[in-house]
Amino acid sequence: MRKHLLLLSFLLIILQLPIESASAQSRSYKSRKYQKKKPLVRKQKARKITAFKPRHIRGQQGMELSTGLTGTNLNGRFISAAYSQYLSGFSYFKLGISYETLEFKELGYQGYLMDGLLAFSPADINKIVFFNVLGGFSLSYDGLVDKEVIDLENSFSYGGQVGFEIETFISHEFIFLVAASQKYMLKSTYGKQRFFAGAGLKYIF
Repeated sequence: MRKHLLLLSFLLIILQLPIESASAQSRSYKSRKYQKKKPLVRKQKARKITAFKPRHIRGQQGMELSTGLTGTNLNGRFISAAYSQYLSGFSYFKLGISYETLEFKELGYQGYLMDGLLAFSPADINKIVFFNVLGGFSLSYDGLVDKEVIDLENSFSYGGQVGFEIETFISHEFIFLVAASQKYMLKSTYGKQRFFAGAGLKYIF
């Protein structure tokens, strides 16, 4: 009888070893699995936190469309398109064309302009809103809509301009613009000073 009890105890010990080994392996596997997943969760959280970081980057390019008011009394309208490229985190150059219409001596006037500008960003708010100061040259070709009313030839003029601009990033690719500029034309039959104020949208690529 004693021999049978000893044999039975020995068999129970042998059967318990694989069960404990399997349980230990299962706990070890779960621990390794948890350790592998944990860094991935942290990385995903980090990406979400830093996903939106708008800023000026050297080599970044943009295309913009804008419209607004023009003229000394803001009695005219303009529409413009421009290409820009950032030279650094606080500067970029812009090349644009625009078309304007307004009343000149109670007559309809129209002008075609081309501008070359260099912009600097002396201040910003959290790299989302940038305050820019601009300066450059301006070329224009001016004329009347109805030439039969008055004998006034079309004219080509050139000059310089200064301006102020606010860029607000609304996403990675799009910037909302508000700008104002004053042009000084050296010789023009249709006025030597021209003021522009408007808003637009810039696409960054």
